[in-house]
Amino acid sequence: CTAAMGGAKGGAVTGALTQPVVVAGNTVYVRAGTYTLTGNNTYGTAGSAGNPITYIGYTTTRTDNGQVTVTTATNSVVMFNITGAFRRFVNFIAQRTGGTTVIGYSVTGGTTILKNCKALTTTSSGFEFGSGSTNSQCFNCWASGTTSNAGFNVTSAGANQVKLFGAVASGGSVVGFSFASND
Repeated sequence: CTAAMGGAKGGAVTGALTQPVVVAGNTVYVRAGTYTLTGNNTYGTAGSAGNPITYIGYTTTRTDNGQVTVTTATNSVVMFNITGAFRRFVNFIAQRTGGTTVIGYSVTGGTTILKNCKALTTTSSGFEFGSGSTNSQCFNCWASGTTSNAGFNVTSAGANQVKLFGAVASGGSVVGFSFASND
């Protein structure tokens, strides 16, 4: 299916982004635009092994790797709160434009894949992997301008086997990478 998050291409969104009803195996294509959050954006439905739920951003054609920008100026927001397992996010930018205690991507659903994603000027972690995020991976992801907590932050021993490939942390006032476990 093709989705314009929030019901229209770009613009302000009241609360969390409107998400289509998804089931294991669905791929949702999201047309590039700038979407503004005023609340948490939680992805709780789980996919399954061999049938993940996938969100792919694009500009003109579904394979052009165009990125979707999600912004917030609201306090205490998790822009991509990924609690369901077997999820994939490709070509997304989470950018804080104001507000405090903003997390770009929080992963507690196992076997989550983030590819070509950015977290810009977040006040808390850009990418945070907590308990339950076992076997999750980041490919070519970038955290820039983080001001508290690490750009890439593995927060608990329950975040086993988190893998970062081509991850870059830059321009923040805190450490770029933090691992709470030796896994």
